Amino acid sequence: MGLDGFLNNEPYVEVEKRIALGDTVTEACKKSGITVQDYDHIRADNIEAQDGYKRALELQIEFYETELKNRAMNGYDEVTYDANGTAVKTIHKHDNDLLLRLLAARDARYKNGHNGDTNITLDFGMLLDKAQNRYKKLANKVIDL
Repeated sequence: MGLDGFLNNEPYVEVEKRIALGDTVTEACKKSGITVQDYDHIRADNIEAQDGYKRALELQIEFYETELKNRAMNGYDEVTYDANGTAVKTIHKHDNDLLLRLLAARDARYKNGHNGDTNITLDFGMLLDKAQNRYKKLANKVIDL
């Protein structure tokens, strides 16, 4: 899908292009020089405008999903600041929660396991066993010295 379907010169088409590229309806109308009320009236009486609006929203969702997927898979940079507001360092982060949300939106198998929080089940017995084994190995090394 692309912006090819928006080649009409009607005033609402400019609004639809801007919505497809991420603007809200209010922002798109303002930038296109028409009021939100005028845009709503055009859509109420015009099937082509209604379809264009739906197409614009689909494109906008695709745009944001692509951005979220990129952030989840490739990561993003987050700047940290000290108490004075001075940038200290940049940390490259990955957000697995974004990926889980995208999967949940597309496939019901992921919805039950994801309720907005990242749920992690830990087997503390297994963790304790591993820690004790590590401790025993370290203790044996010390004794051998």
